Amino acid sequence: SEVEGKEVGPLRAWPGGLAMSRTIGDQEATGVCIAEPEVMQCTLPATGARLIVASDGLWDAIAGKTAAHSVRGMGAGQAAQKLSKA
Repeated sequence: SEVEGKEVGPLRAWPGGLAMSRTIGDQEATGVCIAEPEVMQCTLPATGARLIVASDGLWDAIAGKTAAHSVRGMGAGQAAQKLSKA
């Protein structure tokens, strides 16, 4: 179907928007949403590490190293709140 002359997928995917949790892996969204994750493998230090899982919205606003340094030493909840304001 089309909206304002642009082809759109199911109601979960529209021009300028995407309901992520309902679209990835959804066969109806094929061609509108590409569910290919970005994967990186690394060795963690023996002292441990943190993993920041986020969508494009965060990574468009702040670099990975900057995000990691800005929340170093914070608890998970406090770090999430700070990063959500980036």
